[in-house]
Amino acid sequence: MERITITIEGTSEEVIRALQEIAGAVEKQRPFVSWLPDEVEGFFNCLMPEAQRILKEIATKPQGYDRDDLMNKLGLSGRGLAGRLSSVGHKLKRFYPRKPSPIKLDDETWRYTMLPEFADWIAHNEATP
Repeated sequence: MERITITIEGTSEEVIRALQEIAGAVEKQRPFVSWLPDEVEGFFNCLMPEAQRILKEIATKPQGYDRDDLMNKLGLSGRGLAGRLSSVGHKLKRFYPRKPSPIKLDDETWRYTMLPEFADWIAHNEATP
């Protein structure tokens, strides 16, 4: 975990104004991209074909794909889905250990989400198997 320590000195009004300026500057920043396109392509291409198929389907609803809907669409059981997605975790740990996972399953809603850079790459790459 990274940590930044900032010291702001001054009157209450000066400190508040400085914090507001910092907050405004942060809001203006472009969205953080954790994977570059060539990294997404390399990672995706090293996955097993069934994992690729699942990621392609999740990419159609990257902000939340219901797990049961995904299983029904792909004709998989929960174990089948998890087993096929295991290569995602294995490849991530082996080749990109410092990168965030391209997909996450929310334990409360049972919905898969996908990082925007993966969803965009998959949606715009017609050459994927």
